[in-house]
Amino acid sequence: MNYRNIWMRVLIVILLLCVFPIAAQARSGPKEKQIIVVFRFDDYSSRSSTDMEVKLIAAFQKHNISCTFGVIPYVHVGDSHDASPQDVVPLTPTKANILNNAIKTGTLEVALHGYSHQTNHKRGGYTEFSGLAYDSQLERITKGKNLLEEMLDTQITIFIPP
Repeated sequence: MNYRNIWMRVLIVILLLCVFPIAAQARSGPKEKQIIVVFRFDDYSSRSSTDMEVKLIAAFQKHNISCTFGVIPYVHVGDSHDASPQDVVPLTPTKANILNNAIKTGTLEVALHGYSHQTNHKRGGYTEFSGLAYDSQLERITKGKNLLEEMLDTQITIFIPP
């Protein structure tokens, strides 16, 4: 995992959180068009950086802004680009509690972000679902969605393909 890239993404989000309120105030007027910005953070899982994610959620809460988190329900234990069979680890109760607290405050909306984020082969790039039979795709998506809905006690209606 490249933490430099993660921190760069967090820095960009924080800068955007500071700039958009200023831009919105500068353009007030009855005939102005409304600008809708969607913030999305991907790859939340039992293996992702909890410390960074808690800080990111706190930044959104501080500014009363919501974000969509793309959650990987079962993350692989090895290399994500290795298509050989690997064990998977479900989202931990600790990580689910972090999401639950942010959902309750209206800060987060949770989206299903694949199943395990493990590639199944290399076909024009790494992919988790492309080339799999429909039944296999449906089984993985259903299993991941069911885990998140059970752990978070909320309906998952958004799918973000990995």
